[in-house]
Amino acid sequence: MNTLSEIGTTAASETVLDYIEDAIIKGELRKGDKLPTERSMAEELNVSRASVREAIKALNSMGMVSSIQGSGNYITKSPENSIDRAVCALFALNDGTLENILQLRIILESEACREAIKYATDEQLQELKELMDYDYDNASLEYLDQQDRDFHFAIVALCKNTLIKYLYNTLVFLMDIYRKRVLQATLDKNENYLTKAGHVMILNALIARDVIAAESAVRTHLSLSDDYQSLLSE
Repeated sequence: MNTLSEIGTTAASETVLDYIEDAIIKGELRKGDKLPTERSMAEELNVSRASVREAIKALNSMGMVSSIQGSGNYITKSPENSIDRAVCALFALNDGTLENILQLRIILESEACREAIKYATDEQLQELKELMDYDYDNASLEYLDQQDRDFHFAIVALCKNTLIKYLYNTLVFLMDIYRKRVLQATLDKNENYLTKAGHVMILNALIARDVIAAESAVRTHLSLSDDYQSLLSE
């Protein structure tokens, strides 16, 4: 059981957490900004420095703040990495499935395609075409995995919606695991041409600036047939 002093410290540290989170939401603290000193936050919030340190420790563990010895505490420059571990753990604890991941990928990549059609330049789409044009038939699983990953991330990178990018990056660990499983299955069945066909459909729809065709291509590419679902559930 926690002592009264421990309960008090915890409550005070939550005050500090709220203070820092509010400053981030209001735009008063941005990526890479240095936090106020422990002493100044303790005085402003009327809490102990121990409570401030506990809050900073919690933000460190969440990946929102990084501490540099002799310099101070800073808002992370890569906020998209701050929630991925927690989301992945919750997904596993709640018995998340490959189908769950694919459904969310379809939603996010469809919206990314919609934005790419609206904002991407012809030069950017040409670069995407060059990424897509790799050896699908005579390569290792590691190579195919990296190339597939690069192609899909390049599509999302064309999106101007920051939240979509953050959500997609948050899922990267889970997507990497399941992507390898799917690609291994296509290798085992000698059906790598399906991956290439899916990429070609998506790219052609983007070049044609056809939103409906792009969304259809993403759904077709990422949806698993009954045969694959059965194979991957074994």
